[in-house]
Amino acid sequence: MQDRRTSNLRGLMMRTKYFLLMCLGLGAMAGPLPESAIAQDDGYITYRPYLEIGGRAGGAAEVGQGTLFVPLYQTNEDLFFADLRGLTSDQQTVEGNWGLGFRKMIDQSYIVGGYAFYDLRRSHYNNNYEQATIGLELLTVDYDFRINGYIPGNTGPMTAAPLSTATVSNGSIVVNGGFERAYYGSDFEVGMLLAEWDEGLEELRGYIGGYAFDNDAPGFESMIGPRARVELRIYELDMLGADSRVVLGGEYQYDQVRGSQASAMASVRVAFGPGGQGRWLNRLHRRMLNPIVRDIDVVTNAITSPVAEAAKFSNGTPIGTVGVINALTVDPETVLTDLGDNSIAIFDGSEGTITQQIDTFQMNNGQFVIGGGSSIQVVSCDTGSVATLTVPGIRPL
Repeated sequence: MQDRRTSNLRGLMMRTKYFLLMCLGLGAMAGPLPESAIAQDDGYITYRPYLEIGGRAGGAAEVGQGTLFVPLYQTNEDLFFADLRGLTSDQQTVEGNWGLGFRKMIDQSYIVGGYAFYDLRRSHYNNNYEQATIGLELLTVDYDFRINGYIPGNTGPMTAAPLSTATVSNGSIVVNGGFERAYYGSDFEVGMLLAEWDEGLEELRGYIGGYAFDNDAPGFESMIGPRARVELRIYELDMLGADSRVVLGGEYQYDQVRGSQASAMASVRVAFGPGGQGRWLNRLHRRMLNPIVRDIDVVTNAITSPVAEAAKFSNGTPIGTVGVINALTVDPETVLTDLGDNSIAIFDGSEGTITQQIDTFQMNNGQFVIGGGSSIQVVSCDTGSVATLTVPGIRPL
């Protein structure tokens, strides 16, 4: 049954709304456990690996994520672990996070921890980004505090072709390239237990914090703002076994670049491996298995450059002057000749039929003739940004 349920969850990962409804159903079926089922502090505690499948809907994208948490070394008060994640969204982004962390319980009252991740993301614009993430945390039964730093491997510009534009300006063609960059930054949050039921097997936790991400390049504005989150956590569901967990939550954040973003979240955890029969972790030991909380992806931003650049043909030849010939042009042949080599002549039919006394035109070297309303692909001479120019006017006669 457990294998079939896990398979179903994987199939629902990309449909977060249905996944949320399923988690609500699981929470309703979770039965209370007697106080004697809670493990005590004495004795050796086994921290088991688990798979957690979750998603979020709302905000900028619908996201599905899988997390594999694997203890590598453990004692009753120490845990060295791997945190491996995969993420995908309906915006065609894909990301992997590979992390190592260490947590130590002190005086049976609080936990200190640190972690480091290697992140790899493929963005909506098919650009690849690498990033290092480091963080510190302090956990008790009732409170959380954590801070993270994000260091991208490359903050230089990547092409965002769909944002590139080309226009005719003052007798020439210019390109405003679309560019994407990764942001470096940090975030922090503090959290507390707001309410609990069933001897701590159901919890309501709230978090508040902030973030700051930036790139020094012109036109790329800072992303600075608050972030708040609330989570309802349900532990030890009978149908999912020991060390299981369901989380339902919501998150809100705001900055001037991305605006207000509110999202609903849900996740289901299933533990595996030996050591889970007939016992459940007490509340502080259970906190040793918390997944690392960090920004879910490499933060990027894409803009259209405000700086216009000269254009060239796709074969690399710089584009010369651009002229328009229409029904009001007195001598189309002379206008065509005077444009010179490597120029573009636009024949625009918006003023009526274009009349010419001779049968043929003598074109210049490298000259390009195109009708109004058509399209041509051009390239920036400086940055190589590719853009499509939609020629002004309509098809000529």
